[in-house]
Amino acid sequence: MTPLKDGLELDADKRDILGSPPQPTEDVMGRKFVDCREHPSESHCSLAISADNEDELLEAVVQHAKTVHGAQDTPEFRKQIKESIKPGTPPT
Repeated sequence: MTPLKDGLELDADKRDILGSPPQPTEDVMGRKFVDCREHPSESHCSLAISADNEDELLEAVVQHAKTVHGAQDTPEFRKQIKESIKPGTPPT
């Protein structure tokens, strides 16, 4: 194992089929996303936004909702967005 910063370690023996560099073996916080396709709108928006940090994701989604969909930035709206955040990356 090769130690990395933040206490992560790499296992040099684990490579995928294409020979990609080894990945951290310790679970780390993964990406999160919000997908507009899951929220019906008149514009049929197909945007999906993802980030590693939930606060960063929330701010990006709020800005998108305000500018594209005319949403109001309220505590209740932010709560609804937080409840719709999913782990991983959006499907294509």
